[in-house]
Amino acid sequence: MEFERLDWLWLLIPVVSIILWRLLIFRRQWKSLLAYFGSQQLVNLLPGFSFRRKYLALSSLGIALVFFVLALVNPRVGTERQEIMTETVSVLIAIDLSFSMLAEDRMPNRLEVAKQRAIELIDALPGSRFSILNFAGVAEQHLPFTSDRAAVKMGIRSLEAGTLPLQGTSFEQMLSEAASLLSEAGSGVLVVISDGETHDDQYSTALRLLSENNFPVFTVGIGTEEGSTIPEYISGRKENRRDLDGNLVITRLESETLKEIAFESGGGFLANPSPNAMIQLSDQIKEFSTSGISQGSFRVYRNFYPWLTAIGLIFLLLYRFLSVHRSKSPK
Repeated sequence: MEFERLDWLWLLIPVVSIILWRLLIFRRQWKSLLAYFGSQQLVNLLPGFSFRRKYLALSSLGIALVFFVLALVNPRVGTERQEIMTETVSVLIAIDLSFSMLAEDRMPNRLEVAKQRAIELIDALPGSRFSILNFAGVAEQHLPFTSDRAAVKMGIRSLEAGTLPLQGTSFEQMLSEAASLLSEAGSGVLVVISDGETHDDQYSTALRLLSENNFPVFTVGIGTEEGSTIPEYISGRKENRRDLDGNLVITRLESETLKEIAFESGGGFLANPSPNAMIQLSDQIKEFSTSGISQGSFRVYRNFYPWLTAIGLIFLLLYRFLSVHRSKSPK
């Protein structure tokens, strides 16, 4: 047995002390009256008064207060321990941080749109676990799997293009790292948000590894097929990125690459999705939720405060009855 609110137990000290003091004072007063008037004269002076009834009334009040204090303390017994089982899904969000994501064919630019769509997906999947994977020429985990959605969204908002040590876009690096992270998690899905441009097409091995382990890949394409220049700032001035020959670099949405990755892994593809489309994507992801994930356990208690309160009320009613009801006066 244990007590839920042991700090309330100190109330027994003043309650018991006051009741005992009242009983002692009453007994002394009664003895003094008996010694002064005598029992027969007291009966005439106090018709219908009963010392025993008054004594029992005060005792009943004291017992009632004791039981009320014990009800506040709430003695309880743990009967069993129950495990909390929930359905959840681990979502690895891979966001392209190559310079091409700075193109402004999607306003304000592709990367900002990608971050907003990622946040919308997180909001649509409460209770899920998320991790962030940054990629360009290399892939690095930005945030480990966590159910703290506020931390994940803060991590996404902090992303900037060009921060990885090797630029370009390597889907092989990203898919290989994703397969490793999802294997450690045990299950999950990969969501890739990118413009689809890549400098390698040797990702079939990593993609097959994801497919064999039932890690579907959902790809989200950001950009336009018409393409756009890539802005950059030189000495505080906004310029357009050029190649080594001085030609303007035009970046386009490569939908076919993203479709291939999605369909071969059992996932799906979205191009420039709206917020509502991200909600629909979350519904598809929920189909891969893992049931029976333990989120901890709790002990089921049998509480005694209802019984203690009921007993206290009985003694309180008894006190009320004994205080109001008077013996018949002798004729």
